[in-house]
Amino acid sequence: MNVSKKLSTLAVALLSMGLNKAAEATQDLDKFPVCKGYSKDRDLVIKIQEKLTQYGYTMEAGPDGDFGGQTKQAVINFQKENNIEQSGCISLKDFQLLTEGSPKEAPPKRTIVAIGDSITAQKYLNKIKSTITNAETFSYGYIGHGAKFIYGKLDEALKHEPEWIIIMAGVNDIASGRSVKHTKEYLEKLYRKSKDSGAKVMAIEILPWHKNKLSKNREGRTHEVNKWIREQEGGLVDDVVLAAPMVGGDPKKYHMNKEYTDDSTGTHPNDRGKEVLSKMVSDKIIESDNRKLKNKEENQND
Repeated sequence: MNVSKKLSTLAVALLSMGLNKAAEATQDLDKFPVCKGYSKDRDLVIKIQEKLTQYGYTMEAGPDGDFGGQTKQAVINFQKENNIEQSGCISLKDFQLLTEGSPKEAPPKRTIVAIGDSITAQKYLNKIKSTITNAETFSYGYIGHGAKFIYGKLDEALKHEPEWIIIMAGVNDIASGRSVKHTKEYLEKLYRKSKDSGAKVMAIEILPWHKNKLSKNREGRTHEVNKWIREQEGGLVDDVVLAAPMVGGDPKKYHMNKEYTDDSTGTHPNDRGKEVLSKMVSDKIIESDNRKLKNKEENQND
């Protein structure tokens, strides 16, 4: 006799003894854990999604009965906030906490927007949700376009009233032969307008791309623009993400680490590269959060 039949037999026996709640609990054991791809009971998945949503652990698709990646991330966030092992699956104990207990509500949503060129279009920012609880992300990436064009699209990104805006641009300006002056002018416009909107601004250096033949005789421009970007930290921008961790081999060549790109031009990160980039961004946000908390504690002690 398999486990499912044994549980059914036990439930019937408990019912015959008038132990209704025990019988229901026994029947429920066969339904858990509920994990990504679960298809035994669609109504159960919807109930889990509805309860997660009730406590602020939302998914863009809403309670649709499909336990996909969004629901898994919502479950992980729920488990993280309630000091439960972050398995991404709902156990019977987790379900009972959701439906009968008093779980901690999700912290307020943190709206984080990325704007930039083709790397931003690859939506590396989506991976930040695994480290920043309740992050709501939006990506505005414009393939092949420079800082001037991206600046013209900035209002679309700012309409979300983000807590953070992550800006990565400039490589297409250099690749197309535009001057350092032009590149810095429109990066400055991007930073300043974002700052004036009330958002925290994070600038990402131009990532390693000198394996690309378009960089020939323009390598100095990359380094000059990146030096200027670093100098904006604490002024026009709140934080700068350095590109150095993504460099592979001889640093002077400024090629992307082979582990982080499958692109023959060495310009675009692969999934591993996007994970590294996302982590660098989330680390900066966490560092900022910690600084804010420390300053608050120091002010309270004064």
